[in-house]
Amino acid sequence: MINRSRPMSTPRISHAHGWFTLGLFALLFIYFLMVWLLEGVNLRAWLAGLLQLTPLDLIWEFIGLLWLIFRHFIPVIVGWWFAYNATVGMMQRLYDLPTKDDASLFLSRLRSPGYGIGKGLPIWPHTLEIERPSSVLLRVGGPGKVSVGPFMVAVTEDNGRFARILPPGSHQLYPFEYIHTILDLRPQERTIADAVVRTRDNIDLTVTFSIVYRIRQGDEQPSKTKPYPYEEAAVRAAAYAQTVLENGAASTWDGKPATTTRSKLAVAVERYRLDELMHPPGRTDEPYRALQREVWRTARTELGHYGIDLLSVHIDRVQPPPDVEAQYIDYWRTHWEERAKLSKADGEATAVEEIEIARAEAEVAMIQAILEGIQRARRSGATTRTSEIVALRLVEGLERMAEQSRQKPNALTLLAELDQLRSDLVTRALADNSPLSENPE
Repeated sequence: MINRSRPMSTPRISHAHGWFTLGLFALLFIYFLMVWLLEGVNLRAWLAGLLQLTPLDLIWEFIGLLWLIFRHFIPVIVGWWFAYNATVGMMQRLYDLPTKDDASLFLSRLRSPGYGIGKGLPIWPHTLEIERPSSVLLRVGGPGKVSVGPFMVAVTEDNGRFARILPPGSHQLYPFEYIHTILDLRPQERTIADAVVRTRDNIDLTVTFSIVYRIRQGDEQPSKTKPYPYEEAAVRAAAYAQTVLENGAASTWDGKPATTTRSKLAVAVERYRLDELMHPPGRTDEPYRALQREVWRTARTELGHYGIDLLSVHIDRVQPPPDVEAQYIDYWRTHWEERAKLSKADGEATAVEEIEIARAEAEVAMIQAILEGIQRARRSGATTRTSEIVALRLVEGLERMAEQSRQKPNALTLLAELDQLRSDLVTRALADNSPLSENPE
């Protein structure tokens, strides 16, 4: 349920109303009448005497009358001067203002609640705390005019309590209305590079992660006039999402997401061993995806109570200690060397197998050639010895093998020698009138 901020009503300051000023003038007039009666001035006789005076005497007579009456106002004027200076001094001491001029200006604004100059004092989140010590309006509060930058909202307080939310534009602050903080409605991105976490096997890791977050938008959709809508309850919750750090400084709402995400990351990493983080089973492209989802889910739930919408969490790098990293490098070097050796051994085994297969095929081809030559010689009735037939067919088989290995060294020399040997065998066969001279192919 959205908690709407209540509109502030103008404080009841007496001098801000006309009846108070009218009452002061009435008291001053009554004091004048008392002085007139006290001096016993007869206005009718005084006016009758003026007719017999020269112009110069008339001026002196008029001055004398004024002195007679208004000398009684000297205590009033002196008293007002002392009262004003005492008030200015009290303002300076009460609000620890640097000079009396600043205190006098602040008192003038208090006496004129509608005080404002132009579009007002521009205020921004990154300069608010820097300008606050030197600006009475930001240090003490209104009345005064401020200008909230685009895509920003300001949260004000009245007497230390939440007052209202100021959207972008110029606004008139009520007396003592104080600018508590300014929130940027645009998505914010932060990168944390020094998050130290510990695994289940007690190994410290340095994690670099980035987050994107913004003030919760609620049900309102972005529009041209309001590109960054906001939920008022979320703005109010984020404005007071402050945490006191170890050094005593207060962390504002924009530092809350980083702190919360860091703590949730530490809790999540405690459930994993280092091997499970660096090399999760079944994943090689994004080893931190499961961890990112877990951290995003838990951190988003907690930040939602502060009006902050955590859009994404991305883990960029997980850095183990140098000694552990060196061990991992040695492990991976050994692993890849073993894989290279296995690959080389597989290649060599394949090559040997192919050589053996080729040798067996060559032997089979030579045996077939010898058998064909013998059978052909028997069919033709040749009288050549079987040894010559075997030798000739063996030479032919060797020639085929040499032809297949022509690119290898000494292949041409071997072919020439085989050709010479074959010619000698054929010549001997012709001399014996053997059918070996016929080309078996």
